[in-house]
Amino acid sequence: MAKVLEPPKVGIPSQEILHGIEKNAGLNGIVGEGIRKHLYWTEIKYKLEANPDLKNINVADIWAVVKLLRRANLKNLRIGGMDLKFAVSDEIERWVYTIHDGLKSVARGNIFNPKTDVGERFIRESLMEEAIASSIMEGANTTRRVAKDMLNENRPPKNKEERMVSNNYRTMEFIRGLCSSNDSKITPELVISIQAMLTEGTLEHPEDVGKLRDTNEIVVGDKMRISKDYQPPDYHAIRAGLKGLCEFTNDNRIFIHPIIKACVIHYFVGYLHPFNDGNGRTARALFYWHMIRQGYDLMEIMPISTVIRRSPGLYAESYQRCEFDENDVTYFIRYKLEVLEKALKLTTDYIREKLNEYEALVKRAKLEEQLNYRQVDILQKALNRPSKGITISEVQNLYGVVYQTARADLLKLAELGYLEQRKAGHKFMFTPPKDIKTLISPKSVPRGRNNFSNL
Repeated sequence: MAKVLEPPKVGIPSQEILHGIEKNAGLNGIVGEGIRKHLYWTEIKYKLEANPDLKNINVADIWAVVKLLRRANLKNLRIGGMDLKFAVSDEIERWVYTIHDGLKSVARGNIFNPKTDVGERFIRESLMEEAIASSIMEGANTTRRVAKDMLNENRPPKNKEERMVSNNYRTMEFIRGLCSSNDSKITPELVISIQAMLTEGTLEHPEDVGKLRDTNEIVVGDKMRISKDYQPPDYHAIRAGLKGLCEFTNDNRIFIHPIIKACVIHYFVGYLHPFNDGNGRTARALFYWHMIRQGYDLMEIMPISTVIRRSPGLYAESYQRCEFDENDVTYFIRYKLEVLEKALKLTTDYIREKLNEYEALVKRAKLEEQLNYRQVDILQKALNRPSKGITISEVQNLYGVVYQTARADLLKLAELGYLEQRKAGHKFMFTPPKDIKTLISPKSVPRGRNNFSNL
């Protein structure tokens, strides 16, 4: 991560400076962009240096003008006795409504409706991917394949790294349950419980699980730490800060767009730093909770941590910019909206790809005449990983169905010849036969080929 430089201390710019900018089209453009995009002072500095005609201009003068002119857009927030501010710049407004429309209008298609079994599978697999990415981001030394096998098989974690993944996944499922209640409220006790769920069995100091920070000697355990030098509010202010955060989150009388509000919630947890460890995980969980609670159901399948993990330095950099510029949360909001935009594109592309795969398989093999949506989806999953196969317990876990339903689905596929049954240790594994391409051709006639007496 590049070192974040503190902005120069500036006052009210002189009339001479204001008139000079007004007469210079290049300076005028940079000032306008600084306001429109809410640029940090170093971004303005680099733009001046990139222009041969402006590289000798005093950046502090231009920064003073930008600060003065964007005051009109700043909104002040007081949360738990702590002062923050943010601006809804033109770019942020565009981002917010683009993301809002995308989250609300992306069509999942019938099979991806969250009320269907296939939709449930899609959500659960996405939650697994998010839990894995979030854990790796926090330092879990595990592979995606091993972690996903653990979740698919619903087996207990074997080590601290797997425990981190399991904790993240179970917590996200817990939050999904909370969001099913329209009158669910966040409380300080619930925030503490969420931190405990996320960190149990994973901390270097186990006594920090489910416990608020009671010292100013900060032990930063998260890999996504804000800053090595960051000094959060005094620990005596944590209780009031947490109470204020919950009041701000639950109060719908103050109108702030729910997406921006979710960003502020995320930022404030990191700023307050209420725990010795697990603050980053808790902040992301509360962001996720608020977004789903506000009706953004697509958040359940968006790879937020995957996007953050690709450029982890930007996460910490956005926090430092806020810290250095008078707790101006706009820099973090900018960062978070960019993450959401990228995650939304990944999600829509993935949905389109999976819908095309599903529809092509149904059309090619005329499976709608023989199988239900869930069975077609199971077959598609098996075809995508022919050497690994699929088990009854995995079908149970992925689709949220009982053992008898999972077993019947796989037996039906095997009876028609689309899958073959074999014993793998204490489990039965179902894999596509070698001639599966022939079997799913339009002219093929499915035939039974397995003996199920031992299942």
